Amino acid sequence: MYMALDNLLLLGSQVRATYKYTAEDVDELNFESGEIIRVIEYDDPEEQEEGWLMGIKESTGEKGLFPANFTRPI
Repeated sequence: MYMALDNLLLLGSQVRATYKYTAEDVDELNFESGEIIRVIEYDDPEEQEEGWLMGIKESTGEKGLFPANFTRPI
């Protein structure tokens, strides 16, 4: 429940990647350290996993899941 609340508080905000992340699945987002991602709602809230966020990469408009601990709020 705690992580879900954190995710809710981040909705609509931007985060900056603090580490490079290489997607391991087709629904995940690739990004480089320093890239900006806007946090959005999951298409299906039932799919939300603890420690993961849904976002859109500002530079390309790509959408996908990413690990929250690879980013920090800005």
